[in-house]
Amino acid sequence: MRQKFKIGLLVFLMGCTFGLKAQETPFVDLFKPIGFIGGFPTSESPTADNFELKFQYSVALNLWHNIGGRHWNGFFGYTQVSLWDFFAESSPFRDNMFMPGIYCSHHFSFHENGKPRDELLLAVEHRSNGKVGMASRSLNALVASYSRDIRESGLTLQGALRWGTGHLYDGDPVSRRILTHNLGYMALGATWHTSDDKWAFHTAFIPLFHHQGANLHLEATWKVCRRDDFPRLCLQYHYGYDEVMLDCRGDRGPTSYLRFGFVINPHYTLFP
Repeated sequence: MRQKFKIGLLVFLMGCTFGLKAQETPFVDLFKPIGFIGGFPTSESPTADNFELKFQYSVALNLWHNIGGRHWNGFFGYTQVSLWDFFAESSPFRDNMFMPGIYCSHHFSFHENGKPRDELLLAVEHRSNGKVGMASRSLNALVASYSRDIRESGLTLQGALRWGTGHLYDGDPVSRRILTHNLGYMALGATWHTSDDKWAFHTAFIPLFHHQGANLHLEATWKVCRRDDFPRLCLQYHYGYDEVMLDCRGDRGPTSYLRFGFVINPHYTLFP
């Protein structure tokens, strides 16, 4: 049954590509930010033992552009986040997060130059750390987000909702609640670019209604050259439980990291 589902999904994805016009939109495109940054936990003194590299890559396979001529677009997205203990013996990966999903976006209005002013993004996402046994984590979720570009001020405001069901190694309902509570159900964010796009500042805030706190992401980037596809210098701060799913445990507090590196940020989404 599972094999039939996988075959059917592959046929569906291949069939959807007939709705894509190559001259309008590339088949393979960037999706969420792509970056390679390293840093230390803020609660400890920096040493080689606690230095950690974080890299993320994300691509979109555009399946159907301008569905029905109504500015709806369908695509398959894949994002992976990896945390690498680079200086540790054997240089192990502390954890990974694999995030495939089916997405549909819609634009309600456009600027005079034809660029979208806002975007509604609907998604069915699966995320997993790819492990079995005691370290297994996964989440299947429905996601809806909306962003509004206030072009005159360089500000983009965002809001997102997520509903899903999680899975931990023992299948216990309490453990599943720990996972979903730590990852969060809603998010608010904002991104601001200077008029020359040299600097950009981004923040995402995920309140945790079952904790005394929140997941918080702060980021500042500086444009090295004029090309939009060239990596920007990045300073990033992250606090909370949601950076990797392995941290979503009832006996573990939030992590806090400060990192520096390079990032390409074509499209910010509020949930990692």
